[in-house]
Order: sequence, then C-alpha cells, then structure tokens
Amino acid sequence: MKQIKFYILILTLALVSQAALAQLRLPAIFSDGMVMQRFAPVPVWGWGNPGEKIKVTLGDKTRKVKVGKDGKWTVSMPELPAGGPYTLTVAETGKTPKTLTVNMYVGDVFLFSGQSNQELPIRRCMDNKTVAEVSKTYTNDNIHYLKLPHQFNFSEPKEDCMAAKWITINPQTAAEIAAVSYFVSKEIQEYAKVPVGIINSSVGGTRVEAWMSYDNLNRFPEYKEILKDRKFHQKNWVDSVRNAENNAIKAWNERREKNDSILHKWTNPDYDFSSWEPVDIFSRFYTKGKPHGSYWFRTTFRLSKDNVEANKGTKPLLRLGAMKDADVTYLNGKRVGNTTYEFPPRKYSFDASLLREGENEVMVQLVAEKGMPNFTKGKLYQLELSDTTIVLTDGWVMAVGANMEPCPPSTYFVDTPVGLYNAMIHPLGPLSIRGMVWYQGEANTGKPYHYKEYLQAMIDEWHGQFPTIKQSEKPWPSVIVQLAGFMGRHEKMIKSGWCDLRLQQFEACHPTVTSSLQSPNGAFLATALDCGEANDIHPQSKPTVAHRIALQLMKQVYGENIVSEGPVPVKCVRDDCKLILSFSKETGKLRSFDDGVAKVTGDYELTIDLQALQNAKTSTYGIEGNRFCYAHDEFPLCTIYNVEGIASGAFDINIE
Repeated sequence: MKQIKFYILILTLALVSQAALAQLRLPAIFSDGMVMQRFAPVPVWGWGNPGEKIKVTLGDKTRKVKVGKDGKWTVSMPELPAGGPYTLTVAETGKTPKTLTVNMYVGDVFLFSGQSNQELPIRRCMDNKTVAEVSKTYTNDNIHYLKLPHQFNFSEPKEDCMAAKWITINPQTAAEIAAVSYFVSKEIQEYAKVPVGIINSSVGGTRVEAWMSYDNLNRFPEYKEILKDRKFHQKNWVDSVRNAENNAIKAWNERREKNDSILHKWTNPDYDFSSWEPVDIFSRFYTKGKPHGSYWFRTTFRLSKDNVEANKGTKPLLRLGAMKDADVTYLNGKRVGNTTYEFPPRKYSFDASLLREGENEVMVQLVAEKGMPNFTKGKLYQLELSDTTIVLTDGWVMAVGANMEPCPPSTYFVDTPVGLYNAMIHPLGPLSIRGMVWYQGEANTGKPYHYKEYLQAMIDEWHGQFPTIKQSEKPWPSVIVQLAGFMGRHEKMIKSGWCDLRLQQFEACHPTVTSSLQSPNGAFLATALDCGEANDIHPQSKPTVAHRIALQLMKQVYGENIVSEGPVPVKCVRDDCKLILSFSKETGKLRSFDDGVAKVTGDYELTIDLQALQNAKTSTYGIEGNRFCYAHDEFPLCTIYNVEGIASGAFDINIE
C-alpha cells in the first residue's frame, strides 16, 4: 500500500510539473511595443495545455485554436494597416482561464544581424560628433528596438529564446541601442512614416557559420567531419569545458596577483617610485621572451587651486585610449575604471572630489594575458576637466609587476557553428520581415575562401524562415556591409584575409558584373571601406555606414529611384598604355579626381595610367594577372566616389 501511495505521489508531482510547464505562454519576443510587418498576415504562436482551446484577438479580429498534443499552438491573424497600438489578447477558454495581453504595432520590420560592429552601442560611438549630438536630443516613439541577449544552443533549434523588452528611441534609452540600428531606423522611419521595428540579433566575434543551421552547413564538404565529430551536443559538455577553463584562468590570475611585486605595495605612503623607468607607452615596453603578466604605469600632473575650485561638483573624464589586454586604472590612489579586454575605449569618469591642488597621480595596472601588450597609438590619452584638458601621452614611468606564462585559453562557444542559428534565429519563428542587414565578416578573415557560398546559403535559409510581404515580387532584400578599413596601409596592393573577404562580399552582391545591378540573389552592398580607423576594429563613423544602408533599403525595399551604392565597375579595357574602366550608370556619375595614376575622364569613366601605376607607391590600384584590383589593402586609401559622396567598395575586374 505504501508503495502504491508513493507511485501516486510521484505521478501527481509529475502531472503538476507538466501542467506548470504547459501554462499558456507566448514567445519571449512578444512584449509591449512589438512591431509586426504590414501587408502580411500576423503570425501568433505559443504553448499551452494540450487540448486547451485558445481564443486569440487582435484589433477587432478573433480566431480560435486548439493546443496540440505537443503543447504548441499557432494561428494566423488577418493583416492590419500600419499604426497602433493594437491589443493582442490570448486567452484560455476553460473554467480558470489565463489571459495574456500585448500592445503591438504594425509597420515595417527589419532584422539586423552579424557581429560586434552590428551591435556596437551608441555609448561606444560618442566621439563621433553626429552620434553625440543626435543621441542627446532625438526622440521617436515610432521606432521600436529589440536586442536579443547573447545565447547559443548546439543540440537543436530552440523554439523560444531569451529576449529583452522592446524599447523606443529617446535620450534615456539611446546609450544601449546599437548605433547602426539607431541611425538606419531613424532614416527609414522618417522616410516611410510608419512604425519601424528593429530586431537586432548579433554577437561580437562570430563567424557566419554560427548563424547557419546544422543541415545547411552540413551540405559543405569541409564541415561534414567537423559537425560529425563535434561534442557540443553532448549533455553538460559545454559546462564541463567552461568550468575547467574558468578554473585554470582563475588559478592563473591568483598566481599573477601573488607574484605581483607592486600590487599591494604602491599605495603605501612611503612607497618609493624612484626605481621605475621612464617609458614611451607606445613602445615595446614588455619583457622580451616572457611578455605576459602585469605591468604598472604611473604619470603625474599638477593642478592649481583655481583648477580644483573650477571643477567642484563636476565629473571629469579620464581618457586612456585602448590597451591590450585588461586594465585597472587609479586616480590619486582611488580606482576609477576597469576594462577586461582590449577593444573598448578607456573612458573613465569620476567625481571631481578626487582631484587635489598640486601633484596628482594616474596609475594603470595593465594585465597582459595573450599576445603582445600595448597602448593603442593615435587614440586620446588625456584628462578632460571643465576648465582645461591635460594631455597624458608623455611623462610615464613603469615597472614590471609579474612575468607569467600566457593565460590559459577559453573557448568562445558562441562562435561555434550552428549555435547562434539554433538560439537566436530559429526562435524568431515565422515573422514576416521587410529586409535584413548583415554587418559581419571580421571573424571570417582567417579563412575567407568559402565565405560567399556560406553567406548565400544563410540568406537562402533565412528567406525560407521569414516570409516576404505579399506585394513583393522578390524575397526581402539583404544589405551586406563591406568591411571597413583597418590596420596597415601599404605601398603596393597586398593579399590578405581582409582583402579576400571584402571581395567575397562584393561578389556575393555582384555575382555577374553587367550594366544592370539587379542582384539575382537579393543581396546589395553598402561599403564601410572608407569609414574605418587604422587602430580600431570598431570605427566610430556609424552614421555614414547607416546612411548607405538606408539608401539601399529605400531603393530595394521601397522602390525609390535613387543612387544607393558607390560606383560599380562593369567593364575594363586595355588601350595601349591605359586602362579604361566603365562604371554602371545606376551607381551615379563619378566624382572628379586625378591623383596621377587614376583620372576621371567621363561621367562614368575612369582612366588608369599604367606607366604611372608601375612607378607609384600606392595600394589603391593594382594588377594581378589579367585583373585590375581596387583597394586591395587592409586600410586602403579610397579615391573612387560618385557625386553623391558614396565610396566604391573594394573590387577586382577582368581586363579585356
């Protein structure tokens, strides 16, 4: 009898647990402020108790649906005119019904995906004048933005995901909105005059393969064995690897701190800095042969009594450029900032009460984990006060705290094939969208050679998931951002992963170079080539990139008869000692220039002087075999623009 009661108890608990799991639920992306695509049926789906009858009401339309045996339900609601808010009500019809309510809008929905430059927030771009000025004042309640948190799953496509709440643009929300999303949506909403929804599903440092499904990627021979042998789908494997790696990194940091000869001593009032060596912080200051560990840097500056008085009650800003890898920064012995990896700009604000009359001190502990530690040259290193700015590039001294072996590696799981598709694309379900913006590629520069095929396969797969509006003759368009200039500029064209990746992006959008630029695969280029910074993989000029994206969307989505792209070559002919390049009339008249090698000789014609090219120190133009190459460099000097001011992307073209 006791055994029977025990089994009854277990069964009851199981049923209660199952019922709890099967409660009426909508996907996480369904929250107040959500935007659904106009000119299309509105998909609504969710979960509930098997067999339960559900009533779905949107506006003045109602549909009924029954929860399936698998606990899922879905219904298609009639399309609605642009506007809102419309009230979506989902209710059970049983004795103790549960009701869910979402206030949503109808307009144009765009999916933004890719890696870090796609998700780089406004707060990281405030050195750009346009970003700083607009974000402090601009409000638009008709722009609705949703950023998906980072998440991954290798086992299977997920039905739901983690999601934040939809927000609108105003000075209070701007800081965390992705800069490209912000400025594209601003331009599109002001043009289209309807609610605009941006779903930003992007993760820094990720390859295109992470955004593809298992079946899609498995079609490529080079991935069949990789996917077959992977362990990511094994239960608890990710956690076990992560725990082991975290423990190893923790132990490394503990040894580093224990061995650091300065860490717990420099704050003593009688500490003697006289043994510290003067240093150019932009030099190779690290220990040869064993560069990892911790390094300490100190500089001082003087303030008058008037300086201190003038800054009372303010928040001065200490700028220390960028560093590799991590830093902890102190002002007059008080910690004012900490950054854990190399890319973010060090911009540390603090209370002016830390300042004092006379000598003040800045201390930086730089932790070098992997690679060569450095301070990035060309960035701002200064203290910005209300009454003055003090430059801090000179006058530093340094000492070595601890030399170590390299920090143990950690697996970047989100950059593993399939994981992001399963967790951040598939859960978006059958949402209709108006277009997609793809800003990615940096992570594929190590092996760029199949990128074009991967990208096209990903776009095709997403076309199958996200329906196109019924009025459109073609699937929604994709705007592909060609990578910005970065790193070095050379005297002759070079071969590199960055150059090859840009060509793959160009060819994905222009698979056949003809007089007509109608892309057969629905991919269109917006180059960021001239918007880069040699010393920063995350350039600030996001409004320019966003404007070029918006132009492509206006033309390809809304049918505007405008020039939406930089000059695209359609023909290259050798004429004795010259090359004559002809450009598409669709990409506008060429802006006049003559740099001694290339000269605009017609509205759509560029002439290359081959003798001058042979003698010139330039990577802007080059010839490889029977192809003319433009901007084949990591950080090229861009010269070809149309009169609208849009740069040509990096390209090469056969010489006839």
